[in-house]
Amino acid sequence: MIFGVAAVVTLFALNHRLFGKAIATMSCVLLITNVFFVRYMQEVRVYTLALLLVVVASYCFVAALDRPTARRWVVYGVVSAVAIYAHVFSGF
Repeated sequence: MIFGVAAVVTLFALNHRLFGKAIATMSCVLLITNVFFVRYMQEVRVYTLALLLVVVASYCFVAALDRPTARRWVVYGVVSAVAIYAHVFSGF
């Protein structure tokens, strides 16, 4: 449950940074009302953890593109590697 809530919060932060508050709110509402997301969030599976890590990796990617430093790219690489380790399909 914790990973699902963190994924929604991180998705809001990512979309707010990219598209604005209205799109961020709409995307989070769509995610929260998704039946599969709610189902897998209630089960103890790695799908919500993989989603959280992919969204965090996307946020790190946007941050690294915005202000490129070696540290930001390393953080992006580490988070992406952990996401792939959590679930293989995160690499796609």
